[in-house]
Amino acid sequence: GVCACSVGMQLKALKKENMRLKEQRGKSV
Repeated sequence: GVCACSVGMQLKALKKENMRLKEQRGKSV
């Protein structure tokens, strides 16, 4: 199974990517 800590790290990574994508989108517009 997957331990909770690894899931939390995955969520943090996803949030980082989402924020980065938002920044890129804002710059491009």
